[in-house]
Amino acid sequence: MTDVLLRITFAYGRSLTKMLRPLEASFTIMRATKETVDRYGYFRLGVEHILYGLDHLIFVFDCC
Repeated sequence: MTDVLLRITFAYGRSLTKMLRPLEASFTIMRATKETVDRYGYFRLGVEHILYGLDHLIFVFDCC
């Protein structure tokens, strides 16, 4: 079970970005009128990465 960052680029050049999670594993594309970004999804992913990815931070601080 993992999160997936999905980016769809339509033939006419616009794009759609969506965070898919195990409990929200699908979504419906209604209409793409402009570029849509799941900003809350990016923020949540970043916070989770820091809280649960301490090994990454230890690696960064250990290298400096």
